[in-house]
Amino acid sequence: MYKLLIASLKQYFRDKEAVFWTILFPVIFLLLFRLFNFGGSINANIIVINESNSFESSVVIKALSDIDGIGINTEYTDLEQAKKYLEESEEVQFEIAKLESDEITYFNDKRSATIVLYFPKDYSGADKKADIYYDQASESQLSPSFIISGIIDDVTASISGVENPFEVERKGVSANQIEYFYLVF
Repeated sequence: MYKLLIASLKQYFRDKEAVFWTILFPVIFLLLFRLFNFGGSINANIIVINESNSFESSVVIKALSDIDGIGINTEYTDLEQAKKYLEESEEVQFEIAKLESDEITYFNDKRSATIVLYFPKDYSGADKKADIYYDQASESQLSPSFIISGIIDDVTASISGVENPFEVERKGVSANQIEYFYLVF
């Protein structure tokens, strides 16, 4: 029985295609998918320029700084300089929130900016409009900019006491489960 097993294994390893498709190909895919973050956490490095210094803008900045994976830098006051850092992908110091066992800790790290969030002087007035700058060439920065825009809207609405006129609830739908039987036939 042992000799039959050894002979069968030798015969199997002689066929290079069989070895590739049954052993190496799945390992390559496992390693490849490990590179992607499917955890759903957002990673954004935001340079915040707060010219208004209003209560609303400070609450928005605090809400953003407490989100896991978001880096905040509030040291810059010049919008053009911040946009330059964004365009040239220069590394800047960020304070990044990390959520560990229901507790937020912060650490500093040098990273390139992905978004510039600008609160103009009149942000506390009737026209509360913040500007979000991102690199249009990178589609990966578009999603965080929409998320940050939504966070700003939610925080501003909760501060002003306005209740959202509707609520969106996400519900998962399971797609058809493909089984091995379907692939064979």
